[in-house]
Amino acid sequence: MLGLVQQLFRALKPSQRHTFVLLQALIVIRTVAEIAGVASVGPFMLLAADPQRLEGDGMLAVLYRRLAFDDPDHFLILLGVGAFAMLIVSSLLSITTTSALLRYAARVGAEFSARLYAYYMRQPWLFHAQTNSATLTKHIASEAAQVTRSLLTPLMMFN
Repeated sequence: MLGLVQQLFRALKPSQRHTFVLLQALIVIRTVAEIAGVASVGPFMLLAADPQRLEGDGMLAVLYRRLAFDDPDHFLILLGVGAFAMLIVSSLLSITTTSALLRYAARVGAEFSARLYAYYMRQPWLFHAQTNSATLTKHIASEAAQVTRSLLTPLMMFN
């Protein structure tokens, strides 16, 4: 499998490789945002379960005192809104990243189709005389789509 991925990466144009690397960076950012979104629920749930934690020395108590809240319920609402906002940002970033990954995979698949077509067009007349044009058309349509559907899209989603 790794050899197949290496062959695919070598088949990419330099601009496609650059975009691939940028998308990998976007995946890392999305992952950090998802972790932050899930982690932001923890303090909210901790305080909702035990409001007495605001009287101790923990981070929530320190934050509560520094922000000078008068009512623990208002602080709990702030934490809830913050957690909800983090989850929304994380979800939007995930949607955007997934969309970008799928568009990239489709674009690379279309470019593979065009490159395969150009390859066939550069073949000598004898090649075309011996090969059915329907077979070539099927190869152009199915091979690039198969690379996109079976290899590139899952690879992008796996990362």
